[in-house]
Amino acid sequence: MPEDKDQIDPKDDHSGESSELEKIGKDELIDIIRSTRSEAKKYRLELKKLKDEIIQFNSEKEKKEQQKKIEEGKKDEVIAELQKQIDSLKPEADEFKNYKSAKKELLKQKAGDKWLDSMGGLPIADLEILVEKLAAPNAVGVVSGNGKPPGGINLTDEEKSQAKAMGLSEESFVRFKETSEKLKRK
Repeated sequence: MPEDKDQIDPKDDHSGESSELEKIGKDELIDIIRSTRSEAKKYRLELKKLKDEIIQFNSEKEKKEQQKKIEEGKKDEVIAELQKQIDSLKPEADEFKNYKSAKKELLKQKAGDKWLDSMGGLPIADLEILVEKLAAPNAVGVVSGNGKPPGGINLTDEEKSQAKAMGLSEESFVRFKETSEKLKRK
């Protein structure tokens, strides 16, 4: 094995490690795991901090380059670059706007007569939580032991319209709802 502990010896099969681990008590193993996780968290946070610094540095560098071009009389070039950047981001922004408006419309349908116009200004995440609390629980059907409703899919009219608005089949909508509910529980 190499003298430096950080170096990996490709010839080492680590066969002695398992016997060493078997000798360590359960509490010691838990302590080792906790310290490893703690150390990993510390490195993740440091990495995030460094990534943020890189983003900030690149942003400042780009601004300085733009300012330099402006001072050199190349305003049109800077404007063209910025317009190109805007144009490349516009489809993404439009897609997100469409998603938000479709999602809000679905939530409005789900809330039914409990919807207030002032609710439309809330962020989507907050609106979802609020509508879940306001809306009566919609039964998809009695669930049998295998997790599927007996005798096919039973959706309410509201759920059918939601599925249609989302462009999903009824089966896909049921799977979507089940997955969403599982994620909310986590």
